[in-house]
Amino acid sequence: MVTDEHQRWLSKLLGYDFKIYYRLGVENKAANALSRCMGELQTVALYIPLMLDWEAFREESVINEGLGKIMSDLLKEEGSHPRYSLEGDKLLYHGRFVMPRTWIHIPNLL
Repeated sequence: MVTDEHQRWLSKLLGYDFKIYYRLGVENKAANALSRCMGELQTVALYIPLMLDWEAFREESVINEGLGKIMSDLLKEEGSHPRYSLEGDKLLYHGRFVMPRTWIHIPNLL
C-alpha cells in the first residue's frame, strides 16, 4: 500500500532515470542520525497537579490598575472593551484568562 506522500514523490520523480540502492547503516558512512530508524519509540509525560488560589488571583486582578479598570468597566457596561469578557469574577481576553504580570503563580504555570 502506498501513502499519499509516496504518490506525490512518485509523480515528481517519474521524469527521471534513477536507481535506488539500500545500504545498511554500517556500509553507509554518510548516514546521519536522522536517516537511522529507531527500534522503539517511547513517550514520557510528567503531570504535576497545581492548585491555584483563585481568590488571591481575583484580588490581585482588582488591585492591578489596568485590569481593575477593565473589570469595573465591563461590570458597568458589558461591551465597553470588545476583546474582553468576564466569566464570573475572572477576566478573559478572547476567551483566555488574563493574569496580572505580578501574579505569584506565573512561574508555576511556566
